[in-house]
This record gives sequence, C-alpha cells and structure tokens, in this order.
Amino acid sequence: MLDIRKRFEPRAEELARKYALADYTMFIGSGALWGETILYSMCLLEEMQWKRIRHITSHDFFQGALELLEPGVPVFLFMGEDECRALDERVRAFLTSGVTGDEDYVIIDTAEYAIPGLDDDFRVIVSPWILSVLTTDRLSRNYELVTKHNLKYRRYYHQFDY
Repeated sequence: MLDIRKRFEPRAEELARKYALADYTMFIGSGALWGETILYSMCLLEEMQWKRIRHITSHDFFQGALELLEPGVPVFLFMGEDECRALDERVRAFLTSGVTGDEDYVIIDTAEYAIPGLDDDFRVIVSPWILSVLTTDRLSRNYELVTKHNLKYRRYYHQFDY
C-alpha cells in the first residue's frame, strides 16, 4: 500500500489544487467501493471539510443525478473491480462522451493500482483498501492543505450532547 500512496501522491496534490475549493462535488461509486465512497465524501469532505457533496451509486446516477451536471461541477467516479464494473463503465462512457459539455470529471480506477503477488481473485476484496489509501489517506490530506481547514476541527460533532 505504501507504493500505491507514493504513486498517487502527485495526482492527489493536483486534484486537491483543482477541486478542493469547488462549491459542490459529486462522487459516484458502487459495489465493494460504495462504503469507501460514502466514507470519503460524507465523513471526510462533508463532516471534516464542510464541503457540499452528493454521493450516488453508478446504477442510480442515470436516475436524476446526471441532470445536476453543469460546468464547474466536479464529478469523481470511483471504479471498482466487481459485478458493478459494467455500471461504472457506463458512467465513464457518459462522462467522457462530451455530451454534457466541458464538465470536470475524475476517474479513479482501483484496477490501475497493482499489488505485486496478489492473486486477481482477491482484487475485489482489497479494492476498498486501495480506494481508502488514495482518497481517505492521500486526497483528504491534500484537500486539508489547500482549504487550510484542519481535518480534526468540528463545529458540532463531539462538541456537545445532541
């Protein structure tokens, strides 16, 4: 996982510089990556960075969320390696088709991050770990640097009883 962190770090810096200050961002992920999609978008960006986001599954993307796309709205697609990959591919095809104009999109595909010696049958099991290393570990730290908003600071969470 250390090699994956090191390999992704320049991209994490670039993505944070480009998108950390966006007013609104969409995050799409499915299957084995759905939990990590929620963790990163809701827990890290909403709760810890106070960013306005929408997380949605690949199979629900075409049921309304695509109508919210407009110039300046970044879309992150987290592509996994399980039975939902065909749906992820459908979303990727839509995002890259140019149909929506020049929207910003980012595709993070866990299949691009090899783990030497790991049998392909186990990739689906470790793909959430890979995404977590890329987003929760590296991308969130770079967002913190760009926004200058400490990930540990909260307005409400654990500040008082509710």
